[in-house]
Amino acid sequence: MLRKITFWIIGIFFLLYGLVRVLGGVMVISALLSVEDEGTNVAAQKVRSFMDNPDTFAIIPLNPIGYMTYILLMGLVLIGGTSGVLLYRRWGVWVMSSYFVLYLLLFLNFWVFNIKVAHLTGGFFLFLFFLWLRPKRALKP
Repeated sequence: MLRKITFWIIGIFFLLYGLVRVLGGVMVISALLSVEDEGTNVAAQKVRSFMDNPDTFAIIPLNPIGYMTYILLMGLVLIGGTSGVLLYRRWGVWVMSSYFVLYLLLFLNFWVFNIKVAHLTGGFFLFLFFLWLRPKRALKP
């Protein structure tokens, strides 16, 4: 019983984290497009300064809106994948795995390795634990 409860708590955590990415992406994109909001303007300025910094190396250069759209896409993929795992769909694991691939590609694109690498690693191990906790039932297509 504890295993099933922990599984659902982690699943809800991943869903909420995906939602934060989606909403954060929408809000920062709005700020980048000059929709006035004090809180998101600070975040938009941080994204703008990182993306416009001449020292920022990128294999595939992105403008600030492109970068935040990528973050928003990551959130949608995480929500979709988590939903699939919670609903015992085969595709859920693959979609959720692709979130971590997208996250890794972001690091590789910019060659920026910071504390977020630990965040990615911790999230991946939590994902593996999440899959291990999943009650053993037949997966649906």
